Amino acid sequence: MKRQLSLKTLLLSAFLPVVILPILLVALATQSQYHTEIRSVEANIEQDLLITARAREKILTVLLVNAVDQARFLASAWPDLDGRSNRVLADFTYRSHAFSQVWVVSRQGQVRFSSDPAAIGRTIASEPYWQVFTRTGEITYSASEEEVPGRRVIRIVLPISPQEALVATYGLAQLQNAIRDPQTIQLKRYAYIVDQHGRVIAHPDERVWAERRDLSVLPPVQAAMAGRSGTMVYRDPFTGQERSAVYFPMGATGWAVIASQPSASTMLVSPMVANQRNLLILAAGLVLAVWMTAMLSRRLASPVEEFSRRLKTLTTEPIRPGQAEVLTMSTGIIEYRQVSASAQALYEALAQTIATLEARTSELKLTNEQLETSVEALKRLDHLRADFLNALSHDLRIPLTSIIGYAELLQDAQEPPLGASEQEYVTHVIEACHRMENMLEELLDYARLEVGRIKLNIEPVDAYALLDETFAFFRPLAEQKQIALHAELPEDLPEVMVDPDRLRQILNNLISNAIKYTPPGGAITVRACLEGPCVAFEVQDTGYGLSDEDKQHLFEKFYRSSRPEIQHEKGSGIGLALIKGVIEAHEGHIEVESKLGKGSLFRFTLPAAEAAVPSAAPRQESEAKRS
Repeated sequence: MKRQLSLKTLLLSAFLPVVILPILLVALATQSQYHTEIRSVEANIEQDLLITARAREKILTVLLVNAVDQARFLASAWPDLDGRSNRVLADFTYRSHAFSQVWVVSRQGQVRFSSDPAAIGRTIASEPYWQVFTRTGEITYSASEEEVPGRRVIRIVLPISPQEALVATYGLAQLQNAIRDPQTIQLKRYAYIVDQHGRVIAHPDERVWAERRDLSVLPPVQAAMAGRSGTMVYRDPFTGQERSAVYFPMGATGWAVIASQPSASTMLVSPMVANQRNLLILAAGLVLAVWMTAMLSRRLASPVEEFSRRLKTLTTEPIRPGQAEVLTMSTGIIEYRQVSASAQALYEALAQTIATLEARTSELKLTNEQLETSVEALKRLDHLRADFLNALSHDLRIPLTSIIGYAELLQDAQEPPLGASEQEYVTHVIEACHRMENMLEELLDYARLEVGRIKLNIEPVDAYALLDETFAFFRPLAEQKQIALHAELPEDLPEVMVDPDRLRQILNNLISNAIKYTPPGGAITVRACLEGPCVAFEVQDTGYGLSDEDKQHLFEKFYRSSRPEIQHEKGSGIGLALIKGVIEAHEGHIEVESKLGKGSLFRFTLPAAEAAVPSAAPRQESEAKRS
């Protein structure tokens, strides 16, 4: 079953795509343009951050390399220095302008010589950077360390000999001054260095360098600490600002370089606001368009719905002229008003038609009552006619029997014997009486048939035997008129469920008519075959044939053709009407095919026996077969 939709839903479904689609396309185009601009700016930001980070990395790398070179020089020259005095270390510290302290430490972690005499004898065996050095034996960077509260330094450890190592303290202030850039700070673009633990080594913003020493919570710092490099956009947990970042590890120090600045979406506040404003305008336009579409669909659908309700109300009331004004549509839409006018005209025409039909129905009822009265009268007349025919045939049969009896006595009288002419007269009298007796019997049978009083003794009948009997009866008459009788019957023809006397009556009537209306030298053929649950019989002759008018009235009672060759033969005109009724009483059917001068073919069907068993008599010896 197809899904049903209301007119409002259909109109909304039709109008909304037309209205919404352009707005959605504009919104998508605006968003696409905004995101394209964001991506472009973000790409530029990442490129600038990468350049800044690499520049800061080079500066810091140069400073560290210079410091390490000086420390290596001292370490290489230390074994040749006489006395290895603390004064040599102090002079080296003063001339380097990079180190604040320089120690010579034994493998057990005890300071043996120092540029600061107060540090001699100090043990650093528990310091993490010293443990890393003793484990690897290579140059080690200590990341940021607290030398005194509020002062962070870097320890650089180099091997001097198998028993000693040089520990140089490098101040972070020099690194901090090297990467400070007021312009980048103003833009909030930072390129800073963190150690393996996320602690700040150098940062262009003094406040961050002084206060936010631990930046391990930042996503780019975490990624760089894990040894990865790349770019990302993240939200700063300290400021809540969205920022873009570039991060990568810094050489052999184990530190990391991070460069970050506000992201493209943060910087492009004006385009974002403009984009949001455009989206709000489009959303407002969309809401307005939907509202207008809903109002339009309601304006278009409401008159139709009201018209439908009024029409439904009219269907529950009798249709009478003058009620069509209810179907008036209160709308300014021309097409709807035209539909309303057409509906009113149709309603008025329908009301007039119904009024006419009601008047004619009254007339038909009156006529029907009259016909019923006439039918009842005709039924009574039919019964009276049947009773009259019964009485008439009974009353006529008695004197006919007496006449036949007296005529036969005269025919057989010996004293005095009748002459030849008298014998002929008596014979004619007897034949005429027999014909009248047959006519009375046919009239009586037809009357019984019409009133449903005919009795049928249905039983299985052997068609072969009955045809043999019929052929034997008509053969002398056929030979007298030089007419050949033939039968074409199959070997396995079943028995017929029929009253044998009535089947004999049907065959006698059809064969006698065929002999009667077939000129000398002709032929009559009787056929039979099984057709489904019935046995079909055919009686075909080569006689005069029938006209179209004859075929139309052939089975009407008392009908006689006006053709001379038909009128020449004697008959009552009731035989074919009688056998038609008998066949139909057996639930059979009869029909005729004929052309003038070409003979006639009468075909009728009768029910076959359900358990049909062919007769035990040899079919080859039957009279019908021999014919």
